[in-house]
Order: sequence, then C-alpha cells, then structure tokens
Amino acid sequence: LGVPAVMGANINTDVVNGKLGIVDGYTGEIFLEPNRQLLREYRSLVSEESELFAMVNKDLALPAVTLDNQHIEVMLNAGLSADSNIAINTGVDGVGLYRTEIAFLLQHHFPSEDEQYHQYRAILNSYSSQRVVMRTLDIGGDKPLPYLPIEEDNPFLGWRGIRFTLDHPDIFLIQLRAMLRASAESGNLSILLPMVSGIKELDDAMTLINQAYSEVVLLDERIQA
Repeated sequence: LGVPAVMGANINTDVVNGKLGIVDGYTGEIFLEPNRQLLREYRSLVSEESELFAMVNKDLALPAVTLDNQHIEVMLNAGLSADSNIAINTGVDGVGLYRTEIAFLLQHHFPSEDEQYHQYRAILNSYSSQRVVMRTLDIGGDKPLPYLPIEEDNPFLGWRGIRFTLDHPDIFLIQLRAMLRASAESGNLSILLPMVSGIKELDDAMTLINQAYSEVVLLDERIQA
C-alpha cells in the first residue's frame, strides 16, 4: 500500500498525538521527536527509495520473459478484494490465488450462495480478460471459523481444506455454484482445491464440481465447464 506500519508497538496514543515521528516499517522501529541528524538520514533514505521505485516502475509494463523467450505469469495473491487497478498499473497477469475463506472468517455465519456470488462476480469481472484462480474454502489450522469450532490434535494437517468441504458437501456445493454462476460473463474462472492428499479426494471433489455445474448451467448457458 505504500504506507509504513509497525504492528504490536503498544504505544499510548496520548503520548504520540501531535508529535513528529518516524515510522520505519523495515526495522519495526518508531522514533518520536527525532533529532536533525536522524531526520536528514531518513529523508535521504526516502529520496533514494523514491528514485529506486521510479526506476522499477518504468519496467513494470514490460513483459516478464526469460532469456530463452519463455513468458512468466506474474499474478496477484489476494483475498476478499483484488484491485484491478493494481493489475493495470503494474503489469500483473491476473489473480493466481484468491483466498475465498477470508470472507467466511469475517462473518458470524456461513455466507449464502447469493452473497458469495456477488463477491466472486465482482472479482472475476474486474479481471475479465485475465485468469482468476479461486481456492475453495480452506479453514482449520491457523484459520478457524468463529461459528464452527474444530477440535483435533493436529488441525494444521488434519481435518481442513478439501477434507472439511467433502465432509460438508452442502457448504461445498453452495460455494461451487456461486463460483460457477459468477463466471458466466467473464469465463475466466479456475478452481483450486486446497490440501488434497489423494486421488479419491480429487475424484470426490470433481463429482461435486460436475454436479454443481449441471445445476447452474440450466440457469445460464454461458457458464463454461
């Protein structure tokens, strides 16, 4: 975002209000009422960084091609929203990973099919000429849902990702239907299945994907398989 930030500083806002400060997002340091020498030093760093960004920005629109003429896709890692202006201004080739679980984590209930549809449609249409890879719901481990507690010995490797959604096909089908419906106009959807550990999981997931497609294609023939 271009805004320096330091997390977990535990500073009383009454102490810093109205005071000159330097926030160093690289080192995680905050300097209050810096002396002249420190100010000169950081102003020089800001100037050097601005010159570096200006040099880099000139090359952003150039294609990412290796010496043997192989094109390399440069794609966004996004969740909840993805600003299409970023892709336009920085030469990004699309969205390589859209983490759908973030919208689930921010709510107090499972989002409905229509809620998911509107969210996914906005993203897909923003990148209508580029590929968008949407990952199906991946919860567990460091991403528990507040309204669905999961208790197990090893949540990071156990009941999460595709195993959770296969055990809850109703939740999985709602999300798949929303994704497929949302792709009707743009046709640029790719689906990523998280934490797959075997062929059977992939086969079971494909069965549900095909079921969702057979249901939604009756509503809109533009939806691609």
